[in-house]
Amino acid sequence: MRRPVLLAALCCAVATACSDRPTQPAIPDPTFAESAAKCITPGGMEHLIRTTFQPADHSTVLNRFRDILQLFGSNPTEARRRAIDLVNFTLERLNTNRLVGGSSPDLPRVVALLNGFLCNVGLPKVFTVDALGDDGAVGIISPNDPTTTVVTETQHAGVEIPGGSVEQPTVVTIRRLPDSPFPLLTEFDQYPQFYEYHSTAGFTQDVLVGVCVAVEDQGLLSRLRLAHNVPAVNPTTIEVLPFAPVPFVSCGDIEVGSGAPRGMFDLAGGLLGRALAALGPQPLHAMRKGGGGIGGTVRNFSPFGAVDTLAFMTRVPPLEQHVAAGSAVGVPPAVVLTTPRGHLMSGVPVTFAILSGSGTITGGLTASDANGRAAVLSWTIGFGPNQLSATASAPAGLGFLGSPATFFARGQ
Repeated sequence: MRRPVLLAALCCAVATACSDRPTQPAIPDPTFAESAAKCITPGGMEHLIRTTFQPADHSTVLNRFRDILQLFGSNPTEARRRAIDLVNFTLERLNTNRLVGGSSPDLPRVVALLNGFLCNVGLPKVFTVDALGDDGAVGIISPNDPTTTVVTETQHAGVEIPGGSVEQPTVVTIRRLPDSPFPLLTEFDQYPQFYEYHSTAGFTQDVLVGVCVAVEDQGLLSRLRLAHNVPAVNPTTIEVLPFAPVPFVSCGDIEVGSGAPRGMFDLAGGLLGRALAALGPQPLHAMRKGGGGIGGTVRNFSPFGAVDTLAFMTRVPPLEQHVAAGSAVGVPPAVVLTTPRGHLMSGVPVTFAILSGSGTITGGLTASDANGRAAVLSWTIGFGPNQLSATASAPAGLGFLGSPATFFARGQ
């Protein structure tokens, strides 16, 4: 067993005195069970403070929290700064075994307390048990900080935040998501590993996000791109990011097995210019090793992961038909959309259009069905050669091999 240790600035490997932190759920407590939906009341927070901190810290933390609440009405910016400073103080106590429970604290209770400090000053609740545990990371970034990298101790995921990117102290958290179900809002193939990023405030310039991808095929890896959900823009789509190198991730030891989060404990306290880390990988039944890192720049956080940039459009026979001029073809042209892994892609917009000839169509704009199939309703042929195209639409950065597809007909 290893015990968490306090490290200066850059996290480094420590071979002694660190212990894995348990992540088993605690017995439900009404003082923080409500925190998933709303802020814990000040009275509930004071109860949490007394049951989470050692008695020697009770007066200090209670007074600081009461001052923050009183200040929030007149100076919310300063109240938020002090709340994040109190978050940082709590993380220090957690990492040095000075909370109730010592080396085995009640992590759900700690998470509730941390989110309560944020929520009571109007900041989003960004902490989870996973962010404090398996393959997670926490960083606190200040406006005057230089370029700062927040990275999990596994080095499988991280974010590089340029100096001057925040206008107020900002908490950043990273947590590993399960490999299944796939979290990205797309029909294109997705590849683990997946991570969710959160921050208590936005960024004034692009930040560089990176993750490791658990694939061994370097040809496949070369066409994978980092993508993330953009529900604020469209609840059913993703943004595919142009490739960017991410030297702060290291992917040679990736193991893919159960699909559960894995890794090491990592905390970073930017306000104090420190990084906190506890080492010790979680057990995992490995299936394979290998992979590579991909990255991209963003200004908003959400679930991130790798997506294959290609899928296939295949024409359904017959590809050429002959009918009397002025008549409709017997088999309306159709295409089937599939991913490289063989997934039938539903809901993809497909546009059919006349390329040449004097024919007409109905149902030129459609979407693929549950079988990945999209078809024009009818195609009436003019005299002589006629051509029809089918084009599948994909989010920017993604594409269909075989699109547009061309069908032929002759009116006689």
